[in-house]
Amino acid sequence: MSDSAGEVVREFTRAMRDGELDRALDDLATDDIVFENVPMQPPAQVVSGREIVRSRLAALYEVGTAERFDIVHQIEDGDVVMHERIDSFRFPPGTFPKGDVFAMRVASVFTVRDGRVASWRDYYDLGVFEIELGVDLAEFGRIVGHRYAESRPS
Repeated sequence: MSDSAGEVVREFTRAMRDGELDRALDDLATDDIVFENVPMQPPAQVVSGREIVRSRLAALYEVGTAERFDIVHQIEDGDVVMHERIDSFRFPPGTFPKGDVFAMRVASVFTVRDGRVASWRDYYDLGVFEIELGVDLAEFGRIVGHRYAESRPS
């Protein structure tokens, strides 16, 4: 018997928390997965395809370590899964002005196709970057992108 859509999403979320991007994307996502950061402005908010999603997420994971991806509530209706979770990342000391730990509430909507995540949309408050880290989203992206570029092998 195959896992329910909700079980697939829980396993996907555990892999993300554990920093196992390859397991999340190769084992639990479709080749054509669509990932959308809804609060961000187009066109950067939507990416499609396993490799572009991996490269976007890898930048964050190169800089920070996921500590929590706690699902608070989750509901499912067939292949659609919605949940509220708390994400937390730890960054090296001094990366951001207000601290090294970033936590935020996230509401997500997933669709599952053939036992794999086919789409993933995150909804959250952009103001949390300033509150938690002391930077706006643009500065957060610059720091993450800059650190990621430095850490890549030449």
